[in-house]
Amino acid sequence: MIQGLPSLTLGLLLSTAASGQDRVRGHLVTFLDNGAWSWFEDERAVVDPLAGKILVGSCADDAGLGGSARGGDIDMAALDLRTGRVSRFELRDRLQGDDHNSPALLVRPDGRYVAMYGMHGGSGTAPRLSRWRVSTRPGDPTAWDPEQSLTHPVAMSYSNLHHLPDARNGQGVTYNFVRAANWDPNVMVSVDGGRTFTGSGKLLTEGGTSDRPYVKYANDGSTRVHVLTTERHPRNFDNSIYHGFVENDALHDSFGNVVDPSVLDASGVRPNALTRVFGTGTVVGGTTMRRAWTVDLEADGGGQVRALFTARALDRDTDHRLFFGRFDGASWSIHEVCAMGGYLYAAENDYTGLGALHPDEPDRLFVSTRIDPRNGATLPHYEIFDGRTPDQGATWSWTPVTEGSSVDNLRPIVPAWTSGRSALLWFRGTYSTYTNYDTAVVGVVDAPEMESGPITYVDATRANTTLLNGAPLNATGPAAGFGPVDGLWHERTGFGNGNTVLTSDEQGSEDVPVLRTRVPTPPGAYDVFAFFWSNSGQWLVRAGLDNADLRTFEKFAVEAADASDFAGSVALTGSTVQLYKAYLGRVDVPAGGTIDVFVDDLATGQGTTTRTWYDGIGFAPVTTPAGLDTIGRGCRTQAVLAASGGPVLGGAAMQVSVQGGPPAAVAQLLVGFGQATPVDLGTLGLAGCTLYPETLATLLLGPLDASGTSPALPILLPNDPALLRARLVLQGAVTGFSGGLGLTPALLARLGR
Repeated sequence: MIQGLPSLTLGLLLSTAASGQDRVRGHLVTFLDNGAWSWFEDERAVVDPLAGKILVGSCADDAGLGGSARGGDIDMAALDLRTGRVSRFELRDRLQGDDHNSPALLVRPDGRYVAMYGMHGGSGTAPRLSRWRVSTRPGDPTAWDPEQSLTHPVAMSYSNLHHLPDARNGQGVTYNFVRAANWDPNVMVSVDGGRTFTGSGKLLTEGGTSDRPYVKYANDGSTRVHVLTTERHPRNFDNSIYHGFVENDALHDSFGNVVDPSVLDASGVRPNALTRVFGTGTVVGGTTMRRAWTVDLEADGGGQVRALFTARALDRDTDHRLFFGRFDGASWSIHEVCAMGGYLYAAENDYTGLGALHPDEPDRLFVSTRIDPRNGATLPHYEIFDGRTPDQGATWSWTPVTEGSSVDNLRPIVPAWTSGRSALLWFRGTYSTYTNYDTAVVGVVDAPEMESGPITYVDATRANTTLLNGAPLNATGPAAGFGPVDGLWHERTGFGNGNTVLTSDEQGSEDVPVLRTRVPTPPGAYDVFAFFWSNSGQWLVRAGLDNADLRTFEKFAVEAADASDFAGSVALTGSTVQLYKAYLGRVDVPAGGTIDVFVDDLATGQGTTTRTWYDGIGFAPVTTPAGLDTIGRGCRTQAVLAASGGPVLGGAAMQVSVQGGPPAAVAQLLVGFGQATPVDLGTLGLAGCTLYPETLATLLLGPLDASGTSPALPILLPNDPALLRARLVLQGAVTGFSGGLGLTPALLARLGR
């Protein structure tokens, strides 16, 4: 959320007009300072509601921050929604600088993560390897088991991980759809949740080695993986778009007709064996559309399928159009959404900014385009727009997420979460080719956990800013003009809040010492920001809440500060410069405590075009709304755990009961405190059953009545500030019926005011 407006939702924020340069609607988080992705590997981002984390993968490039020392790194970043901190884990060091190599991510039923990746090109055995790693502990993205691999007969690309918990008679199966043999979509299978994979089946084929279909995948969370495909690459073929789904290892068309009885053997059918969604040559609004290409796909358990794809108007690569398709179980409907303009670069003349369907809101999507969908105007850079339809895609209304950007905003993605929560991620910067990009991965998170109030700005001065060891700030100045190249900070006058900024690298590369700005703060939880200035170039700052964890924030990886962010008046612009804010995370300040922010420049490689102008810090009080979310899956019963009231500290008691269970059975409440840690009870003979509370206390609810409802148990929470933002994990257990033992889905209670 935009700081200072905690009561507004992202949708309302998007309706207000932006002003100035590099404006973003929402609370911008920098996930990775060097990274990008293609769009045929998924999921590129996932939400783990059990651990309260958002994870995103990418591939770094030599042209980005860190240069060749980072180029080709396969990275995964995770935002902890409770702490606001972003952690980064390097899955593979310098594999290959190519956006096709970004990892596909999966949250296993036991809470561990799987990351699958590989090389897009090269010689020898290395490009033939599908590589994957599994996290060591549930909900922990910072520790991973060693890399494993499976060797394909030819080079691979595009990993797509999908777990179907109800497939194979409830035993579950995990697929990885990967481009491999004959450059076709191949099929790898795991029966242990992604720890090991076998096989290389064939999903589709066009025959020739360069005639590969381009496929998007989406699963329904149960037994099906849906596929949306072309025949080939649009530069080589005048594509149509087709849809089908995989169920019980067989490929079906949209209507359930089997077109291939097994996707696990070495033969595949042609894409046109599936249901045609959109045919090349279709006339839309009087204009003939050609050379379609898949963009995004979503499916739900009710049989509804939504699709995005592009096509060239009159076969012109300077005029791509975005289309929205919806399948209701009986027929496909197709509508044009907006103009996408030309290409990102000439060698790939069907690369557009792309778009993303919202998984949890069927009438919402996001697009990246240089053609303003509100009025058709051509924009200086690719911007992200939020589109909503009141009539199933026939018409769309638009509000900007980014506006006045000084760089491009590309390839948005929205991971599945839950109703009322949303995470929009994209990368922004300079994208020259798929092997040459200087871009950062960023996102806007719209969730109660990330809300905070207006920012109190504190100028960095000699009174509150020292060297790391507490010694007085030994900056040169105060003086107007450039600071000398002497390895010291310079206090420059004439700019910034308080009419001064602390600068480095103004006339050449230097390495100045780490600073600490310390601000006494009333007790409470705060979001914390560092503020720096930049001109039209890419100035930067290194900053963090811990000196051992400084992160680099370039101008294009953050957002411009806005007057609405602050509780008071703050200088936002100078004659040639603008103020930018970098989100650092959250701190819990005890009575008599302080907020400490550590600031530095780059040790090497910085110069006059990437100088550092540090101005000050800001802190915003974190709101702590109470909330309840249903998480996980039940087993052996249709019972659910219901709650009335909310987990409010010092408020009225929250009432909890089991409902919809077998009459005369007995219900109990399992209670855990902290992170939900899934435990698979299959080894105890309870296949498909998962226990979610980690530290158990068991409370008797009592027998279920004729309607299958237990007595309600009141849970009264003390008015203890130490419990704010803590989590209770609640799950119902039902015994004494023919099924023996059944478990409900769990409730995750976030304690608040």
